[in-house]
Amino acid sequence: MGRPARAVVVVAGVVVVTAVAVAAPRLARINDDNKAAERRETAANRAALLRRVRSEQRPHRASAEASGPTGQLAALKARILSDVRARPGTNPVRRVECRSPDQANARARRYACTAVTSDIVSANGGRGVVGYPYRALVRTGGGRLTWCKVAGSAGEGSFNPRNRTPIPRACGG
Repeated sequence: MGRPARAVVVVAGVVVVTAVAVAAPRLARINDDNKAAERRETAANRAALLRRVRSEQRPHRASAEASGPTGQLAALKARILSDVRARPGTNPVRRVECRSPDQANARARRYACTAVTSDIVSANGGRGVVGYPYRALVRTGGGRLTWCKVAGSAGEGSFNPRNRTPIPRACGG
């Protein structure tokens, strides 16, 4: 390579190094700005999700006209059925099933209820249901009912403890 060609190569190398030295801080700033914008967007999306979940899980209250645990449970199931049917975009509900971990004679009983949309029967005879989960609290003395729809996304791997919103205390959470 002749002297003029080497000079061109050296000058081109100096130009490239200078361009990189000038552009690198700008590119780093742009990268930092993009990361900050992404963090703001993620925080805004998380806040919007939290507002939606809190709204969906807000407590609903009613009084049971019927007395006794059986009548109060029937009233609770009817209220949950009305609640889920009034929500836009829900699948048709067949019935409401509830179970309680509390003692039958407790002053307040917590219930885990499901507004059932489908029944499942496995090949080996196992049974289950698919539907919308609810949590409820029934104050047996006065027949006061409080229920909350449990919000969340269905699907494998969808549970994320960071995005979990606890069930309101009014509903037995």
